Amino acid sequence: MFALTACDSSKTIVQSELPLADPVSPVADLSDDTLIAPLAPPLDIIYSNQSLTFSWQIPAWKTHAEISKVSLFAFNTITAAEELISDQISVTENNFILNVDPKQTDPKNWLYRIELCTSTNCVSSYRTAANTPPTATQLTLAEGGSDVLWQPTLNRRGNVLVAVSKNTQSAEVHFKLRSSWVYASSISPAGLGDKAGTSVDVAMSDTGDTIAIAVYHPQDSEINISVFDRLGEAWFETSQWDTSYVADELPAPGNLIAMAGDASALLVIKQNGVSRYSRADLDYSETSTVSKETPILTWDASPDLTQLAWLSQKNGGGIELNRSTLIEQSYEQSLISSGMPLISTAGATIQINTRGDEILLAAWQSEENSQASPSVWHAAITDDRVTVLSVQSEAFAGGPPDQLVFASSDDLQTSYLSWSDTAQQQIQIYQMNKKSLLQSFDLLGALSLAQQPYRLAVSGDGTSLSWANDMVYILEQRRDTNRQKVAMVD
Repeated sequence: MFALTACDSSKTIVQSELPLADPVSPVADLSDDTLIAPLAPPLDIIYSNQSLTFSWQIPAWKTHAEISKVSLFAFNTITAAEELISDQISVTENNFILNVDPKQTDPKNWLYRIELCTSTNCVSSYRTAANTPPTATQLTLAEGGSDVLWQPTLNRRGNVLVAVSKNTQSAEVHFKLRSSWVYASSISPAGLGDKAGTSVDVAMSDTGDTIAIAVYHPQDSEINISVFDRLGEAWFETSQWDTSYVADELPAPGNLIAMAGDASALLVIKQNGVSRYSRADLDYSETSTVSKETPILTWDASPDLTQLAWLSQKNGGGIELNRSTLIEQSYEQSLISSGMPLISTAGATIQINTRGDEILLAAWQSEENSQASPSVWHAAITDDRVTVLSVQSEAFAGGPPDQLVFASSDDLQTSYLSWSDTAQQQIQIYQMNKKSLLQSFDLLGALSLAQQPYRLAVSGDGTSLSWANDMVYILEQRRDTNRQKVAMVD
């Protein structure tokens, strides 16, 4: 029994409900299908003084007068059962308070959703965890001022961080010592400096002992690549080369380079596609290329670089989701899906898991009412066929589509999403929920920010998050793999 009581005098109902059965036939061919979910009303839950305060927003295309019923549901992350807490909540208010008995109910074991119904249909928020604001650590930078935009990169172990900015002449390396982050050294990659249109990307080995930095100069149609290896407590340049890239089709900012976990290979964006460089001793040489027939909008590689996923767009045509798999020394390509319903490819970000059988795509979704919404698609792939393509979508209170900032753990279970919105500046934290196709993502919390982050970086297991604007921050948390739920560490 879920022990919650409402602070108002409305009727309280408790009704156990198992998750809905899978609505998709196991033999259905969904290779050309895309599910567009209705915009979910944002839900915020604050836990304090043994009570839960729920606050939500009415979707932009609805009014209070149209809402006929408001219901609150609680989902137990241990038993996977959902309970109706109350369907007698005031339709004229956008908040609700419940008392919680901590002896009987641990709020960390529950996710909640609010359902708003009109006379004809209902719309539900995504399952959301009670939000206890976490504490982030601000890194002490060795150089740079308030006008410098920094971008962080974490190694997969989450104990080495590279802070780089196109406005400075060097990148900073920081490492974790016990529970503190300390400055280690500075490295100076080729081409780094304040030049118009410069884009920078960083990739690291799992341990952080090898660091690669790519610097793109559109005015020179050139990408400078520098590789540094650790010797003692410092990193020294061991390899450097340049490659060409004409400025007309640059992928998403910073989407330039990827490194294998053992530093044995690099992937680099080039004019004719994505090239693989293999390492012998300390030198890298080009061994294969994923040739592009159409411009690559954004791409990602698995940690071992054997799997690639990318978005492309034909001239005047639709947007396609593609994948490549490394077979011996060459990549075999395949089309996953076409006609992705994106209102804008600006800021689109793609993530692929270690096995290459799941892909997340964050982008702006096209709606019939022309209202853009920041969305995350989840594609599960079997034999190069999309067997599930579901989407999580948020209401948007801002102006024209702005830059999305998105990052995920290697297994895609934990994701972080941020965008510019007149109503909020947040990093939202999601956990993938595979128990029901109707509920693919759970919103576990949100970090309130003074300004939108410039870049997000995530460790391989998703427990360390770094973001930056004019400063660099680190947030460390733990993930309960038994319940697949994120718990904040204050």
